Amino acid sequence: MFEGLLLNADLLWPNAWLGRSFIIIMVLLFVFAVGWVLLLKHNSKKTIKKVEEIVAKQTTESLYDNIADIRDKAKLSNDNVVKNLWREFDESLVLDHREKGVYNTLDAEHFFNPKTLASGITSNRLLAAAPSFLTAIGVLGTFLGLTMGLKGLHMESNEIEALKGGIASMINGAAMAFVTSVWGVGLSLLLNIYEKNTERRIIKKVVKIQQKIDFLFPRLPAEKSLVDISKNTSESSEALQELHERIGDRLQETISGMNKDMQEAFTNALNNVMAPAMQSLVSNASQ
Repeated sequence: MFEGLLLNADLLWPNAWLGRSFIIIMVLLFVFAVGWVLLLKHNSKKTIKKVEEIVAKQTTESLYDNIADIRDKAKLSNDNVVKNLWREFDESLVLDHREKGVYNTLDAEHFFNPKTLASGITSNRLLAAAPSFLTAIGVLGTFLGLTMGLKGLHMESNEIEALKGGIASMINGAAMAFVTSVWGVGLSLLLNIYEKNTERRIIKKVVKIQQKIDFLFPRLPAEKSLVDISKNTSESSEALQELHERIGDRLQETISGMNKDMQEAFTNALNNVMAPAMQSLVSNASQ
């Protein structure tokens, strides 16, 4: 059994230096790609965590009172991506001082998405092409191995030993060719699985922070604003109508009060001023 494992290991590690060179190149490319994915994964998680820290421990009830602290946290962030994204998001917020609420006019996905928070790992075309590079290098090794094997085959010779040597050279070249393809396809498959799984986890974290921000900052659509404007206009019309009626009633009461006061004033004037004067005139006329 141990000898069988050694034989299989020899099949995957060709004796030809060209085949080994192709395998070493593919392994180095695979290690570099995996390290690159790890670095981008770390940076993306760090950026997402900074966004989470801005809205950490916030609720819909305390959001209105703490909106100034949230803005200060975003401004003091040492990540320029997070700082710029939150500034743009803050410009879309609407504060309702009557109901003491904070609303957004655009979804969080418009600002906080995989392209903005994790562009290195979700929109990196060079990294996405790395598995194809591995497969291409393996296929290139396959064609080179077959070419070398066929080149060593001398069909024009009538000597048995020369034919045997040519056939052995062709077999060795074919073996190297298929081994490089196996390494290329295998490493490409492993890298593709690892890269896509990492990307899926990062996108899951981005969606989670989107949902949290949308929950804290409810959407204020334009239709709702139009309905509120129509409602407020109707209430204003009713209030103006009532105000008109009240002004008319008060004015009528005021005029009626003025008439009574004027009547009393005329009566007092006649009794206190005109009556003595008339009495005096009558007396003088009699004399």
